[in-house]
Amino acid sequence: MGIPEYSTNRHKKVKLDLIPAENPFSMPEEALAALTDRSAWTGSSVNVFESFEKAVAAREKTTPECIVWGNDTEDLVYRIVQAIRPKKALLYAPAPEMYRRALLGCGCEVREYMLTADDCFGLTADFADCIEPDTDIVFLCSPNDPTGEVITPYTLGTIAVSCRRCNTLLICDETYMELSQKSRKYSAASLSGIHIAVLKDLGRTYAISGLGLGYAVFASDRIADIIRKYSPSRTVPAAACAAAMAAIDDEAYLKRSRRYIARERKFLSEQLIRMGVMVYPSYAAFLLLRCELPLDALLMKRGIRIMSCADMTGLGEGFFRIGIRTHAENVRFVDNVERILRAQRGALPQSEAASQTEDNEDITA
Repeated sequence: MGIPEYSTNRHKKVKLDLIPAENPFSMPEEALAALTDRSAWTGSSVNVFESFEKAVAAREKTTPECIVWGNDTEDLVYRIVQAIRPKKALLYAPAPEMYRRALLGCGCEVREYMLTADDCFGLTADFADCIEPDTDIVFLCSPNDPTGEVITPYTLGTIAVSCRRCNTLLICDETYMELSQKSRKYSAASLSGIHIAVLKDLGRTYAISGLGLGYAVFASDRIADIIRKYSPSRTVPAAACAAAMAAIDDEAYLKRSRRYIARERKFLSEQLIRMGVMVYPSYAAFLLLRCELPLDALLMKRGIRIMSCADMTGLGEGFFRIGIRTHAENVRFVDNVERILRAQRGALPQSEAASQTEDNEDITA
């Protein structure tokens, strides 16, 4: 199946979109069957949701009272911040910009700990020393977006201890963790303490984004209740529940996805490094790149869209993020990058370089 064409603000047709950071596979067959079953759209949403919530709670080894549902992780971040109304927060950068926007939007003072390229933007236990008694909330992201780095269990534990000592709410965003082969060992779910919440998104994991399957698992049902009371309680539609129930039962799908993403990530890294593009270590379904050329603009001319990190705190011009896609799409991306680099570095005549755009009109999945 070909990728649908659509236009950006520059009126360029996008035929290959490498911005989404989610499972490159189609949704599990059982999930698709559940969505297309007419009865899933006519049943009682409340009853189906209650069964689904209990299943997710059992999967997370918690109770439904400790789970808060949202459209996605970003929705949950804003709901948590608006409900808690923190006065002082600690973040690190680079990391998802939505944390800062949500915090500043409620008048919170934000302090930032800068990660360095020399350490491949990895977070260390030194971050825990920056948590002070007046720090109300801390956000972590593992694997981090856009770097793809995971936080080690030692660093996680050290940060959790500091948060517990300072009575600081620790929010661990694991939107991309389920697709990482490090998921079990590196998840914050193993941490102890009532001050912790873990954010997840079934939509990104199982390629069913748009169904509103983000959720937060709180160690404390009291804190979860505060979040729920701030905004109207949310019930996931029956059809979405049915699809998600079918998806989370397909353990083979998840294992296959993790292996595939790891293999394609290795392929992309090796090919890009071979061409002289800087690629940072990643355990996620995306890669952070650094290139001296305006790679996003040059690829857009060929109908390929990647994410520029120029406006992200801690990065800047020359940094880009690409999502891991199918092998055919990844090969197409590598081929186009190589042609661009050869043309820009003078190894390919400009007349031939211009003709390459015509060669790449049909970009298929």
